[in-house]
Amino acid sequence: MKFYITFLLFSISFMSTAAGVVYEHLPLHLINNLQTQVDSIYLASPEKEKIIKDLYEQKIINHFLEDEERKNFPKYYDLYAKYWHLVDLNQDGKPELLFQGKYEFTDDRAYTEIYTKEVENYQLNYVEIGALIGFKINPFSNEIVLFTHEYPCCESYTHNLTQLRFIGGEIKAKKKFFIARDKGDMKGKFFPDSLSFKSTYEFTTTVTTIYWSDSPILTDAFTGGFRRLENNIICRFPKNTSYKPLAETETALYVLITGNPKVETGLPINPSNLEMLPIYGWIQKNTP
Repeated sequence: MKFYITFLLFSISFMSTAAGVVYEHLPLHLINNLQTQVDSIYLASPEKEKIIKDLYEQKIINHFLEDEERKNFPKYYDLYAKYWHLVDLNQDGKPELLFQGKYEFTDDRAYTEIYTKEVENYQLNYVEIGALIGFKINPFSNEIVLFTHEYPCCESYTHNLTQLRFIGGEIKAKKKFFIARDKGDMKGKFFPDSLSFKSTYEFTTTVTTIYWSDSPILTDAFTGGFRRLENNIICRFPKNTSYKPLAETETALYVLITGNPKVETGLPINPSNLEMLPIYGWIQKNTP
């Protein structure tokens, strides 16, 4: 899908903060050893403007000003240059081209686009909603692994953390999911103050409920938006579902759990959309 941007919008303001965004600024400790100084991985190159100009004129850029003849690149580049970066994800000496930013000043969300070089030309390899929050360096291959946060706007409450790697000519994306909202209409303590990352897994011994906050809520868990939720249940998992404990209170564990949730109605998201998707949330120690 292409995104068209009209010149008129920019006469008002560019890239302002949207009022509808909730939890745009993620608790970064959810990702172990995340490095947030992303400027350190960007490569300076006098070729960057020419690369982007070629993509613009060839109509390869996934978003562009409403400019069918592609004569307005100087205006486009003046507005967007700071959102384009070169970065060598797989450390092969041929840098990838990264766009990270909002398309219009009215957008609630940022977008991540990655263009990879195929023979002599760059082609769009990946595009998704998400703000770049940091990176890791693979200690074995020295590759750069990016992490983005797809945050909700308006009346929503679902989030995705996405890990991006460039392997075998493709951008490989792995997602993790959680629920949170900071507008005051969703109850509970969403995140622990600190996390302990371990390599060992545990398994549920019975049907286990995962909640978005540290204790069960039975009434008015989410009162805002188009859909009212009485309780704070995300979903339920069957016996022998694997999980990693990340934090602990007297009554609950904060976990990252992965499996096939039980199919039920009345939940904040369709359980079929959560199959084998790692989910951050709370489980009670003594009750499912």
